[in-house]
Amino acid sequence: VCGTATVTVQSTGNIKSLVVNPDKATMKIGQTQQFTARVLDENGFEVTGAPITWMVNPPTMGTISSNGLFIASTPGTAIIIGQSGAVTGMAIVNIVEIARIELNPTGTVKVPTGKTQTFTAVAYNTAGAAIPGMDFKWTVSPSSVGVITPNGAGSTATFTATGMNGQSGVVMVEAAGLSATTQVVIGAQDTSKPTVTASPDSGIQHLSLI
Repeated sequence: VCGTATVTVQSTGNIKSLVVNPDKATMKIGQTQQFTARVLDENGFEVTGAPITWMVNPPTMGTISSNGLFIASTPGTAIIIGQSGAVTGMAIVNIVEIARIELNPTGTVKVPTGKTQTFTAVAYNTAGAAIPGMDFKWTVSPSSVGVITPNGAGSTATFTATGMNGQSGVVMVEAAGLSATTQVVIGAQDTSKPTVTASPDSGIQHLSLI
């Protein structure tokens, strides 16, 4: 039995760059975040097995293990540095004293198929003040209900209903390990107006919807 095979040998050159992932994160005190690094040569190929050294600047912001697990300890901005040889890569971490996230509208929202609804998220610290510049993550579940698209800096997002009439789901916003949700139901919004009619005999007013 004989045959042939083509083997492509990829050789890596000198280390050219180091990419840290994720490149940014928002965390609360005590929260952990796993960072990873990809080391690339001058041709863009990944250099496997290259040793990585992790550092935090300033060191008072938290600690990071030899495998890139960061623990936040002080409010402020931390720079996560990954280094291989003389090449470094960085990530920015915003550490906040977040107490809660408020999502509006809240409760249950009806959105007709093909229509949109804007949601707004605000994060508050332990003193009850709004935290500016938060990095929010938006999701909708199940995905068949609709699509959620962040607007601008991410404190607002637009939900587009794509589900069937009567289907329900949940819009969720997350930041620094906390979350808030609002239920969405696919269907026509209630546009009826209340009217008050008076009974001529009893003088009692009756409330009805038309």
